[in-house]
Amino acid sequence: MKRKLIVLLALTLAISSAAFAGCTPESPPIKEPVPAEESLLQNESSASEQSETSAAESGSNTETEKSEISAEASRQEEKSAAASKTEVSPASSQSAPPEQTDYIEVWKNDSGTPVKMNYSQELMSGITNYKCSDINLINRLIYALKDIKVLGKTTERYDDDSDEITFNFQDGSECLIVFEHGGFLSGNIRYDVEGYSEVKEALEAIKVSSVNDGTEKSYDEWIMNMSKVDNKISILCGSDEYTKADTDKKNKLAIALLTELENEGLIEKGSICSSNDIVSFEYAGGGLGGIMFREFDPMMN
Repeated sequence: MKRKLIVLLALTLAISSAAFAGCTPESPPIKEPVPAEESLLQNESSASEQSETSAAESGSNTETEKSEISAEASRQEEKSAAASKTEVSPASSQSAPPEQTDYIEVWKNDSGTPVKMNYSQELMSGITNYKCSDINLINRLIYALKDIKVLGKTTERYDDDSDEITFNFQDGSECLIVFEHGGFLSGNIRYDVEGYSEVKEALEAIKVSSVNDGTEKSYDEWIMNMSKVDNKISILCGSDEYTKADTDKKNKLAIALLTELENEGLIEKGSICSSNDIVSFEYAGGGLGGIMFREFDPMMN
């Protein structure tokens, strides 16, 4: 009995010792404590490894960011290059649009049908006037004027080649339309037009049937009257009285002759104009003339 108690007591002591030692039959063995110096070295090594790892990761991230920025810059350059190839400057891709001309009507009168008209044709040979009261011919001309298409402004101007058409209406109003060398004149600006040939045909028909103060005005008659005036002026300028006279005397002789021709109907009434160097006038039917008192001077206007 005592032996059993001794065994039990020994066994109890053994178990208690194991408990105080922190070990059980199932527990793993306890590690031996690490000296302080070794622990400090291990901590420094671990911190160094973590720092190197962090630096490596940071460097990797920086390199990645640089690579991404470089790639983005390359893509932007490619887009800019593609845009420069496909987009062309407006100035180089297309020329400036032509100057637009405001819509202009040659015939824009709403006073009704004219009761009569006057056509004044100016050529190098002079001016000839034609009158017409034939409604059919007037309407033909108006239709042609309505069909005129104004194209655009032109800087080309011409002398001694114009057609002035004056329409007279029942209410006393007038409408003036002027063409210069086949171009329409508006506000001293000449415009190219389409359809002038029809207007010219209508004017020619009016010329054929035209009357001027009850007398048909023909080109041959106008030339003949002009020749009469020129012949009488030549006789005056070749006379001894004229060649020996001073400027004042020549002026008086010229005015006397032109007044006589005016009374005969060969010179337009009220067209005689005197100056120190010349007496000018207008032939009946159109055309300017003059008598100079001295030799022609190219510096004189």
